[in-house]
Amino acid sequence: MAGKKDTRQKKLVKLPESRVKTIMKSSPKVINIGKEALFLVNVATEMFIQHLAKSAYSIAKKKGELHYTDIAESVERNANMSFVKELIPRTTTWSKYRELMAAKGLTIEYESSEEESDETGSTSSQE
Repeated sequence: MAGKKDTRQKKLVKLPESRVKTIMKSSPKVINIGKEALFLVNVATEMFIQHLAKSAYSIAKKKGELHYTDIAESVERNANMSFVKELIPRTTTWSKYRELMAAKGLTIEYESSEEESDETGSTSSQE
C-alpha cells in the first residue's frame, strides 16, 4: 500500500526528489528527512516557483517572455518575497555600483590588468 502512495506522490511533483533532498540535507540542522516532509517541501517549492513566475509575468514588459529583470522586479515589489531579495537582486551597471559604493563611503578593490570593463559590467579582452 505504501508503494502505491509513493508512486502517486512522485507523479504529483515535477522537481527531482533527490535534488530537493540534497538541498534540505545541506542545512546542518537537518538530520533525518521523512518521505512526507520531503513531499511537502517539494510541493511548496513548486508552488513558490509558480507564484514567483506568475508575479513576474504580470509585470513583464514583453508579454510571452520572462526575463531575469522581471523576476528581480517582482521580488523587489512584493513584500512577501523579501526573504529572497538577496538571492534575486536587481541588476545594475558597473558605474552605478561604483557610485553607490562611493556614496556609502566604501572603496572597491579590483584588478583591471588586460581587461576593459564596459558599462554593463561585463569584461572583454583587448587584443
